[in-house]
Amino acid sequence: MQEQKEDERRSESRLDEGVTILVERYAAEYDSSRPATIVVCRSLDISANGLQVRIDQSIPVGTILRLCAQFRSGRESLYVVGEVKWLRAEDDLYCIGFALYDSEQTDIIAWKELIAQRLE
Repeated sequence: MQEQKEDERRSESRLDEGVTILVERYAAEYDSSRPATIVVCRSLDISANGLQVRIDQSIPVGTILRLCAQFRSGRESLYVVGEVKWLRAEDDLYCIGFALYDSEQTDIIAWKELIAQRLE
């Protein structure tokens, strides 16, 4: 039932595309005393303003994280910022829905342009 409600909230076209997503769970310390903690996962679908991933860790709803998308086409990686909007447990994994922010110093404009090109 929860999945249906998530689908109903979608207001834009999505691409069923498996993109490698690097999720920065914890940023590196400014003094290099601790490196960043990165989790690698795959997207289930992507859109101009969000993406859904399958990941092996639970991330609390409301968490805001930096994400890096690496596309198969060999294009340069895109860096965006997303907030966890929902979480659903599936066996030993989790499906997580991220809403992407229009943030400065990210590649959100290039992300949106890429999605628009692929939807044409």
